[in-house]
Amino acid sequence: MGDETTSFIFFDGRFWLALVERRRDGKLSIARHVFGAEPTIPELRYFYLRALERLPFVDAPPGYRPPKAERLPEAGTARTSLDRFKDAVKERAEAAKSARGERRRLDEEEAFALRRERRKKKKRGH
Repeated sequence: MGDETTSFIFFDGRFWLALVERRRDGKLSIARHVFGAEPTIPELRYFYLRALERLPFVDAPPGYRPPKAERLPEAGTARTSLDRFKDAVKERAEAAKSARGERRRLDEEEAFALRRERRKKKKRGH
C-alpha cells in the first residue's frame, strides 16, 4: 500500500492550524502545526515542501474522527478531534517523561554501585 497524506488548514478561533493525517501501510497517524496568523502563500509552500516531513506524527487515538471540510467552521466538531489529538500528544509526552526518569534512576544506581566498588577497593588497599 502507498502513503496517503491529507491536510486540513483552518482557523480554530485563535490560531490558524494545519491538521495532517498520514496513512502508511493502513496505519493512521496525525500531526498538528500551528501557523499563528493567517498563513501566506510562501508560508504554505514552505510548510508543504519542508516542514511537513519534520512534523511529529503520533498514532491516531481510538475513536479519532477525521474532520470534514463542511464541518470545520463549526468549532465543536473540529475541537473534539483536536482535543483527542492533544490528549494523544500529552500521553506520549508523559510516557517519554517517565522513561527519562527511569533511565535517570538506573544511571544513578549504576553510578552509586561504581562508587561503592571504588570505596571497597580503596579500603582494601588495592
